Amino acid sequence: MKDIKKLYIAYGIYGFNALASVTFTLYFLYNGLTHTEIATLFSLFMISLALLEIPTGGYADTLGHKKSVTLGLILESFFFLILFFSTSFYAFAIGMVVGALGQAFQSGAMQALIYEILEKEKRIDEYTRVQGRLQSIGLLSIVIAAPLGTLIFTLNPQAPYLLSFLFTLITAIRVFFIQYTFTRRKASVAVYLHNIKTGIQLTMKSNFLLGLVVIGISLSLMRLLFNNNLNHPYQLSIGIDVTFIGIVAAISSSLMAVVSFYAHTVIKKLGETISLMFVVLIPGLCGIMLSQIDFKLGLIFIFAFYMTQAFRNPLLSTLSQKEVTKEQRSTMSSTSNFLSSIAVGLLLPWWGILIDTFGINTTLLLLGVYTMMVGFTGIYITKLSNKNHI
Repeated sequence: MKDIKKLYIAYGIYGFNALASVTFTLYFLYNGLTHTEIATLFSLFMISLALLEIPTGGYADTLGHKKSVTLGLILESFFFLILFFSTSFYAFAIGMVVGALGQAFQSGAMQALIYEILEKEKRIDEYTRVQGRLQSIGLLSIVIAAPLGTLIFTLNPQAPYLLSFLFTLITAIRVFFIQYTFTRRKASVAVYLHNIKTGIQLTMKSNFLLGLVVIGISLSLMRLLFNNNLNHPYQLSIGIDVTFIGIVAAISSSLMAVVSFYAHTVIKKLGETISLMFVVLIPGLCGIMLSQIDFKLGLIFIFAFYMTQAFRNPLLSTLSQKEVTKEQRSTMSSTSNFLSSIAVGLLLPWWGILIDTFGINTTLLLLGVYTMMVGFTGIYITKLSNKNHI
């Protein structure tokens, strides 16, 4: 488990980019952006991510997953550096495209790297456990970084972005020195295009993966809109001070870390079908409840929302990895991410307009209903799969 332990360290370092990410909404508002513009930025991020997912997945399957993750982390570090120097919508937009490219190189490749390291060591049954622990370690770093990020933000709004640049770059260096050797296939344009074509075809033929994509669309839209548009303004509206927003984030991350650590045990006890229903139902109900609460009790539902998010990631990652093939593992994961990202990216600006037009509470209500309707549709589609996954 040497290589997995090195990933544990890398995830711990990576979590400190929360110094910046915890202040995204505040930083954009500080620079004079509207909610529509903020939603448009993240729409640009998601659409760029979608368009880049498949070609970068093919790169990872052809040249190596570790190389892809390392390159992605380097690009993501420059995303934070660009935001550090930016003050306008268009400058932020350039940063979003660079950040999307960095995420695209990592998304399918990281899951594939973890899976193949465990497969090589004949410990693949520990995938859910390892995935949960990796996320848990990253979240524990956020517990420290989040309150520091908001505190630093009050002193210098740009400083968290420079620090996040450094921590993400250090993570890239740490991953680069992992000794895992990719089983290299002959690299050529033909092999690259074959991996992409085959990965797309296999993904589109799987009702199970398509069902997971629909679930991902419902949950990703709610997560992005809540994190980047609704969470901080909602907290301010119920009387939470700016300096305490980081503390709320730290508490959320602590709870998420515990959930991530025990996710594999809970999934085994509940079963995969009930677990899927759980990750769709709870966020939807939290959105509806938050729309009706205008005092600090709403923090309970914010914590519940984030705990469900922590449970969702190892669950969906494990289910999707069961379906993909070894040779196109990263490409198939990236194809699923492409479909989810493009849909969410196209929807985000409309929800931003909804916030600016009708306010936070109405949007939270509609978002909760949307999450449950689309999410349960995705669960139904997974049932159409001929394979007995759940």
